[in-house]
Amino acid sequence: MRVLFDSSVTDFDRGGTSRYVAALLSRLQAIEAPVEEVSMQRAWPWSTRLPRQARVLLHDLAWVPRGSVGLGRSLGATIYHGAGFKIAPRAPFKTSVTIHDDTPWDSPPTARLYNRVYMRRVMRAAAPHLAGAITSTETTAAAILRRLPALAGKLHVTPWGVDHEVFRPRPSDEVERAVAGVGAAAPYVLLVSPYGPRKNATRMLQALAQARDAVPGLQALLVGRHDTPTTDPLPVLRAGPVSDDTLAALYSGASMLLYASLKEGFGLPVLEALACRCPVVTSRASVLEEIGGDGVMAVDPTDVDEIADACRRLLTDNVTRNRLAERGFAHARGFSWEETARLTLQAWNKMA
Repeated sequence: MRVLFDSSVTDFDRGGTSRYVAALLSRLQAIEAPVEEVSMQRAWPWSTRLPRQARVLLHDLAWVPRGSVGLGRSLGATIYHGAGFKIAPRAPFKTSVTIHDDTPWDSPPTARLYNRVYMRRVMRAAAPHLAGAITSTETTAAAILRRLPALAGKLHVTPWGVDHEVFRPRPSDEVERAVAGVGAAAPYVLLVSPYGPRKNATRMLQALAQARDAVPGLQALLVGRHDTPTTDPLPVLRAGPVSDDTLAALYSGASMLLYASLKEGFGLPVLEALACRCPVVTSRASVLEEIGGDGVMAVDPTDVDEIADACRRLLTDNVTRNRLAERGFAHARGFSWEETARLTLQAWNKMA
């Protein structure tokens, strides 16, 4: 078996998809799996000189339907795997794809109109011909099957993992340096990449403003991508992108992670926080509650008062906060990228 793993989409998406690709490929290489990374920019290096939007169009309109097929044929692919949604509708070899969520059908929409329309079209065309598809949770799999019933019996759930060497409880001196480095101060509640309508940043900040009366000086610390700032209901520090080591230290020093999204495909920050013994408030009846299990406090993400009550409880009740942190830490130990790699290779073997 020879699997060609097309990571081209990470040239345009530096978020969760890139984290998934990097972590999975490194673990597949560690077990000497018959997997080779390929991409448009490696095969067509001249494309790197184009503006980003031109590269996106080149990828979608030329690379996916023709370039990847030609490469797969010339390299003798047993399976050609797309790292995120985009795969040739037809090819003279077996194809598979990672479907991270049902973003193309989001309401309210997260992705731009072009991307939603393109992904809907290409996934509908490819679904009947795929050898299989990979996704991260049972909740996400069910959502995908409602949109793409042709994938029934071909969808493999391989939960994403946590890098426990990086995301682990950090010592106090390291926490202090990280907090000072981003210009923050304790106590703070961490929000990770709260951008776009489905991330629910407005309600989360409103809830923290309500809970703030119980904790003088409480600050919301936003790291990663975020929306354009508006009038904030409490002190907010937007630190932007940080390194994984800094993020692990910020998790370790936070009063909690607030991650009450309206919808997610997986939600890596929840597991990363749990692995750092950081208590988590997240969304009930969602993929986030599925991956968090009994290690998270789940709320209705549309109810600001309920979110505020949960935050107030964790901010003021040390016994509950410590108990939840320990339970979450134990729960996160069950997730690893090594297991993701093993399950992914198992899925490809079934497809082949």
